[in-house]
Amino acid sequence: MIYSSLKSAHQDESNGSKIASLHSIKRFKRIIKLKAENAKISDFRRKISEFDAERAKLKCKIVEALRSIEETSKLKARIKKLESENIKFKNRFMKVEHNQLQNNSSISHHEKLLVDTFLPKDKKMDAFLNKMYKKKDSKADNNDLTDLKKEDFCDDKILDQLSIS
Repeated sequence: MIYSSLKSAHQDESNGSKIASLHSIKRFKRIIKLKAENAKISDFRRKISEFDAERAKLKCKIVEALRSIEETSKLKARIKKLESENIKFKNRFMKVEHNQLQNNSSISHHEKLLVDTFLPKDKKMDAFLNKMYKKKDSKADNNDLTDLKKEDFCDDKILDQLSIS
């Protein structure tokens, strides 16, 4: 009986150690499984952070695109405004040109009358302006305008008045 009780105690002990080793094997498998899940979790976290970074870049690009669209629409509006102003100016120019052509034809009839009605003062001014124009042209050809004097531009009476004051 002692032998059987020893044997049964040994079997109990051996069964206990088998159970303990089964539990440790199960714990070991559980630990391995949890480590694998933790590795997946850290991989998912890395991917999430990559997606967040990509998302932030895309948001920046969207903001840039919206700004570009806004600027483009402002520029298009400005172009339309300038085009309409251009059309208005073209129309005004055409009217002025048309009126000028009409005036030129009427002036040619009255030109002879106007030439004869110049006052002596006007003739003097015309002669002076022609003289100055010729001097300026000859000086401009030489690119030298430094030789022009007050006397070239003013009458003696005006020079006397300038020297008095």
